[in-house]
Amino acid sequence: MSPTLVELAARDQAAAHVRDFLAQGIPVLFVDLAPGGQCSWCDCPITPAVPNPDMDHACGGCPTTAMAELKVYPPLPGDKTVPVCDAHYEDALAFVAQLLAGGRA
Repeated sequence: MSPTLVELAARDQAAAHVRDFLAQGIPVLFVDLAPGGQCSWCDCPITPAVPNPDMDHACGGCPTTAMAELKVYPPLPGDKTVPVCDAHYEDALAFVAQLLAGGRA
């Protein structure tokens, strides 16, 4: 489904705010419209209580279609976007925000 003109205008305005924050040296977590594709959130039970013997863990992510894409500015090393579905949006947003905050809750 294509974004509406109102959604595109709101995205453009938000992108302008991103540029303003970056000019002040403030990192930004930008939620963008997903161009399609699959949610990348991993639901595998890997926690300190359930250690993963394979430290190079990689799963296929959630099979649901991504509805949003989280982008970090200034870019972090590696992949800078996290496509997520509606079901994983809140968890992904909290996780990436915590990374930007340096792990402080």
